[in-house]
Amino acid sequence: MAEKVVNISKQILRKSIKDGTDYRERLMEYNSTPLVNLNASLVQTLQSRRIRTTLPSAFKKLKPKIQKHVYQSLCEQKKIQNNHSDKVTRRSPLQYKKGDEVVTRSFQIWCTAVIVSKSSRSYWVRKYSNNKVFRRNISQIKPSRAKPNHNDLTIQPELMPETLYESDQKTQS
Repeated sequence: MAEKVVNISKQILRKSIKDGTDYRERLMEYNSTPLVNLNASLVQTLQSRRIRTTLPSAFKKLKPKIQKHVYQSLCEQKKIQNNHSDKVTRRSPLQYKKGDEVVTRSFQIWCTAVIVSKSSRSYWVRKYSNNKVFRRNISQIKPSRAKPNHNDLTIQPELMPETLYESDQKTQS
């Protein structure tokens, strides 16, 4: 919105220089022009009255009148924008459970993996390609749609020693 105001101000300055008119008159015209969605001008919303311009107007119109509909119009516009935003924006991140098949990103490459456990704001995942366990943020995880190629490889427990897997439990018993 700030960029739009700067753009409009520059246009007003350019046109006033080109026509040889005073920029303050053009600025006054802009501020007294009613906005389409509000049915009130900027001056009416700020000062609760119309200002005297070069255009003739009735004296009754210049008397102060509080614009009560402006707040309601802005609230309706905000609801419409929120509805549109809700349709376009991403949903809340998925919550994964232990054993869910996912795809994780490592250095711009997506690899199939399985969720091992959940940390505070991230997940421990085990890749199928090398059976290593990594910690990944929710932004680096997607649900898997492909069927993974399960290879029963041994894991390296030093990466996450507190977690025991089926292959480790068999060797300990």
